Amino acid sequence: MSFETVIRTIFTSFFLASVIRICTPIILPALGGLFATSAGTFNMALEGIILWGAFTGVFVSAY
Repeated sequence: MSFETVIRTIFTSFFLASVIRICTPIILPALGGLFATSAGTFNMALEGIILWGAFTGVFVSAY
């Protein structure tokens, strides 16, 4: 593959949408931690909050 082919593949809308979709579970807790520390608190439960949110979403959609 040439360099031009790699660059064209990376900058397609499908690839960028996939990157955003895959990085969302990493970006959201990072933003939550950023807001918590900028407010002067320390939040250790970011992953647990995400898991409870996922569980609640599955539970609500099932019933």
